[in-house]
Amino acid sequence: MAGDGKLSREDVILSPVTADDAIAIAEGTYAAMKRQMDNYEPEELRPAHQVRLSRFAKRMTPAFAMPHTKWTKAALKSNPGLIIGYCGWTTPEFGKAFNLLRKDAATEFGWVEQQGWSQAEFDDMWAGTDVGRWQEHLILYDNLRKELLGSEGHWFLEPLWVLPEYQGRGVGGMLVKEVIEAIDSQDRAVPVCLEASKEGKPLYERLGFISVPENPSFMVRKGPPRLPAS
Repeated sequence: MAGDGKLSREDVILSPVTADDAIAIAEGTYAAMKRQMDNYEPEELRPAHQVRLSRFAKRMTPAFAMPHTKWTKAALKSNPGLIIGYCGWTTPEFGKAFNLLRKDAATEFGWVEQQGWSQAEFDDMWAGTDVGRWQEHLILYDNLRKELLGSEGHWFLEPLWVLPEYQGRGVGGMLVKEVIEAIDSQDRAVPVCLEASKEGKPLYERLGFISVPENPSFMVRKGPPRLPAS
């Protein structure tokens, strides 16, 4: 393990997410993004924690099998059963600015039929969520992607989290760099975009992302960072 609390790439395993990881992903989401999730699931709507986990996992499971996506989990080599970080991408071939966390993804991509969900079952998955607030936020950024990139194929990061006790130790950077390094090895620049928290912005800026005037929390990268002129 690297000094000063940082983890090295040799300390961490990055591997694909599967449907079997859904509950662990839900647990990590509520731990790493507690403030955001509590905002979308206000106390007056909020069920028992295990119900929250089950509902979120059920909603997310079909997304893990979607074509033109990349879902990655991070774990320590010394404890491979614990997911300490996670990210999801849609690739340029995905073909549309549509966040897979949206409620209407289930109808847009046919998950209701694929999973055999009844209307009552589907409604229950979202029963504890302020759906209006949830949808408004995600659609805002989807519309911004359409405005800025049009039909241009691009990578989109949503979501990225690291468990609180592992934040600031390089895990988030490893998850993002895995894709960025692959993109930069290609012959042409491919846009990458994401929503950045205040805490995450310095990492993304080092990787060449720039905030857009339309919304400072939305960042776009259109190629490797340029070195200062000598």
